[in-house]
Amino acid sequence: MSLNLKRSIADELAKRWYQRSDPALLRLHHDRQAVAQRHDTRVAAWAVALLYTLFAITDALLIEDVLTAMIVARLTIAVLFVVILEIQFRNGTPLAIIEVQCAFAVVGGYVTWLALSSLSAYHLNLSYYITFGTIFMMVTNLLFNFGFWLSAISSGFVVAGFFLAIASVI
Repeated sequence: MSLNLKRSIADELAKRWYQRSDPALLRLHHDRQAVAQRHDTRVAAWAVALLYTLFAITDALLIEDVLTAMIVARLTIAVLFVVILEIQFRNGTPLAIIEVQCAFAVVGGYVTWLALSSLSAYHLNLSYYITFGTIFMMVTNLLFNFGFWLSAISSGFVVAGFFLAIASVI
């Protein structure tokens, strides 16, 4: 680390929380953080796709009458999501675009799950399962570590879907 960089960091750490940050240090921090964030997003995508697929087990227990359609939908969404993301990672797509795609995938997977599960005749099971599913999909935003606005918008769509689904079940 150069002497100028050490001084800049020391000066930055001595500032009060409300004082403006050094743009060069912010840029350096952002550039170094982006590499780790790309890796974390890739790992999170695989984890989310696996978890989303594994929830077919819960589908089998709670809404077995729509299980075949749910398994096909879950596998299709998970595989397409991971394949498209891997292509984008290999092509060097900017992280901001990848994160927006991940947010769309979270909302799209949730809406697909809601649409298919609402066809189930097991309404009591479904009312509890929808609540649990909503919590899981909102926690998914934490796995991806989205920025505030992207997370808020994605979560807003999930909550809106929850209220629409509950209204249709009751």
